[in-house]
Amino acid sequence: MKFRFEVEIAQPVDLLSKLLLDPDVTMKWLEGLRSVKHVSGEFRQPGAVSKVVFDSPAGRMLITETVISNSLPEEYIMRYEGQGYVSYSNYQLEELDGKNTKFIINQQVELKGALKLAGGLLKGTMTRQLKKSAESFKRYAENQ
Repeated sequence: MKFRFEVEIAQPVDLLSKLLLDPDVTMKWLEGLRSVKHVSGEFRQPGAVSKVVFDSPAGRMLITETVISNSLPEEYIMRYEGQGYVSYSNYQLEELDGKNTKFIINQQVELKGALKLAGGLLKGTMTRQLKKSAESFKRYAENQ
């Protein structure tokens, strides 16, 4: 399943790039995120691995995050693997006028096993969660 959401943020692209790469900042805007523990590789660079704990409506999830690409503002791609799924998130920042930036999230989710059977039911939930996350980042960033 593929998802995309865009939101305009009243902040310059350079600030948003810094905010997206700071795990302490992410803890402040990403609802459900409980911890991010860097495990290996150069932090936030391709190949870096972190263990993530995330609380969702379905319960606590233990996730392995691997950075695939980091060339913000063009793209920041992460691979997430948890029980029953693998997902890829691609954050992009597009400068609009020096003061405003378009924040774009592309997400691809591959469900496995029993979750694959529930894919149709989960699609709406995932779409709402992606929108909620982007809007939460917007609110946080615009108050900086």
